[in-house]
Amino acid sequence: QTFFAHKAIDFGADLVLGHHPHVLQGLEVYKKKLIAYSLGNYVFGSYSNHAKDSMVLSVQLTSEGLLAATVHPISVHNATVNFQPRLYYGKKKQAVINYLNEISLALNNNSAILNSNGNVILE
Repeated sequence: QTFFAHKAIDFGADLVLGHHPHVLQGLEVYKKKLIAYSLGNYVFGSYSNHAKDSMVLSVQLTSEGLLAATVHPISVHNATVNFQPRLYYGKKKQAVINYLNEISLALNNNSAILNSNGNVILE
């Protein structure tokens, strides 16, 4: 997965979005471009306790490429949100941002790439 994501950027992609495992996976900044290995779930017919947290990723792309990206943590725990994803705020939002930073460390030379607001540091 990493090999192909890097190749996509090497051949000109400005952003790579992954999805399939239905759980959050790490984010990587590669050559000042963003790779999101899995955005998690959004609306999915499951009551799984393994897929409670997810994210919406907003990005700003121009003809020059990726300018900015922000993670917006959401709850997709259908037992509580009834198949209507809800934005997290406060401590829960920060917990998901912290988790994403933690699982992304190995992809980014042990550097956090999200600030406390969920903005991706593209350096």
